[in-house]
Amino acid sequence: MNKFTIPAEAQSKQRARTFVRNGKTTTFTPQKTRIHENFVKMYVSSQPHEYYDTELLFMSIKIFLPLPKSKYRKRNPVKEQFCKGRRDLDNMVKSIKDALQGVLYKNDNQICQMYLAKYYAAQGEPGRIEIEIENVVYKIL
Repeated sequence: MNKFTIPAEAQSKQRARTFVRNGKTTTFTPQKTRIHENFVKMYVSSQPHEYYDTELLFMSIKIFLPLPKSKYRKRNPVKEQFCKGRRDLDNMVKSIKDALQGVLYKNDNQICQMYLAKYYAAQGEPGRIEIEIENVVYKIL
C-alpha cells in the first residue's frame, strides 16, 4: 500500500484548448493544470513507492481545501469539516489521477474502486491532498 500527503491545494483539471493555426489543429493543456500535475508527479516520484503494472487498484483521495477567511472563528476555531463549495470534486480528482499515471500505475483504468472526499482543513491550516492506493484484493466488500 502507498500513502502520500501532498502539501498542495488541489486544482481542478481545466479543459484542453484546441485551435487552428496555419491549417494545423493544435491542442494543449492550460498552464495552471500542467503546473499542478507536474508538482504532484514530482512530489510522489520523490517519495518511496510501489509501482502497480497490471493489478486492479483501490484508491482513496481526501482533498483538504483551506478554510475561507469568512468562516474563521476567534473563540472556537473551526475543525476539519466536509466542504460543499463551488469546486467540483471529480475535476480535482481527474488532475490527480492523470498526474499519478506512469508514476504509481501504468494506466488509470486499473482503478476499479475509489473513495473520494472533500473537506475544509482546520482553521489556519493550508490545503493538502491525502492519497492511499493499494491492490483491490484487500478491499473486497
